[in-house]
Amino acid sequence: MNRNRILQVTVISGILLITLLLFKKVFLFDFLYNWDDQMYIVFNNDIQTFSITSLQKIFTSFYLGNYHPLTMLTFMAEYKLFGLNPFWYHLDNLILHLINCILVFYFIRQIAGNLILPVIVTLLFAVHPMHVESVAWIAERKDLLYSAFFIGALIFYYKYITKLLIFPKICETNRRIGESESGGAGEWESGGTGERGNGRIPFSPSPFRPFAPSPILLVFRVATAVCPVSSVQINGRNPALIALFA
Repeated sequence: MNRNRILQVTVISGILLITLLLFKKVFLFDFLYNWDDQMYIVFNNDIQTFSITSLQKIFTSFYLGNYHPLTMLTFMAEYKLFGLNPFWYHLDNLILHLINCILVFYFIRQIAGNLILPVIVTLLFAVHPMHVESVAWIAERKDLLYSAFFIGALIFYYKYITKLLIFPKICETNRRIGESESGGAGEWESGGTGERGNGRIPFSPSPFRPFAPSPILLVFRVATAVCPVSSVQINGRNPALIALFA
């Protein structure tokens, strides 16, 4: 293990430790009997009986207006193993949050190319007050699961587009466009024909542009995009995610 890898592991371990200490009191919490916990877990016969019928109901039913079979399957597994002991449900929520912190760090580390920005973004994500509900409230398991799959998908998508042969060419094209817009006109503006053109192409490589935004803006975009996914939606889309990919 090289020195850089050791440093990364040390940094993310420190962030995870801070997060664990911050949320340690969740292990003392009970179910919220007057909120969704009672309908999702405590009085939900569908997750308390493991059968084909129960599985069918989980995949075909809405619970309090929500359809999230994967979340209900995790509750079913926990009930099968631990009954109605809230400690294990809270533990699993916290573990999922820690996993999400690792995924955020890895994703931003890929984009930023340095260690400072991933540390800032991951720490902000880990201890942000808006995450208390998702971690401390058992019924909000769906937010944690969604975030894990969403950030994981971003990581694989970034790996995919950086391996495409066309992506480096698009980056170089946009770099030349930036030069032409800043007054550095050259052969690019003529398109290689000797005639002046407008120096533009009909598309640009969003979501990951070669001209990265300022560190502060990137921190805001990523942190707000991955803060509780049950936030305000515009036409079914999270405006923070739209800003991230703009």
